[in-house]
Amino acid sequence: MNRERQLVVLIGVVTAAVSITYASAADLNMTTDSLAAGGSTIASCDPDGVDVSYTLSGDTVTQMTVQGIAPGCDGGEISATLVDASETAVGEGAPQTVTGFSETLSISPQPDSLDVVGVHVVIVGP
Repeated sequence: MNRERQLVVLIGVVTAAVSITYASAADLNMTTDSLAAGGSTIASCDPDGVDVSYTLSGDTVTQMTVQGIAPGCDGGEISATLVDASETAVGEGAPQTVTGFSETLSISPQPDSLDVVGVHVVIVGP
């Protein structure tokens, strides 16, 4: 291919790329309304973590007790999710207010104990 032809093809490719980029940006329908992203550090009310134990009925997990909750978490809301090996939720402890060192959460649905391989405890607030 001669230089002139290469230059024409290059100009065509660049023009097409700019046109596609402009058309895509036009389709975004951007406005000057608020759009933001960011992050911040959130202090933990219990930096050393908690301990959990389960109450069983046969092979079924019916309750979960969270112990070792720091006083700084009093008034916060605690909830828990029990997960299987693929990190899929198999049971949950509904949110309730933290009132002391230990909280017992009723689990629903009530999974088979052999399915539970982990738990995620969340305390929000106070």
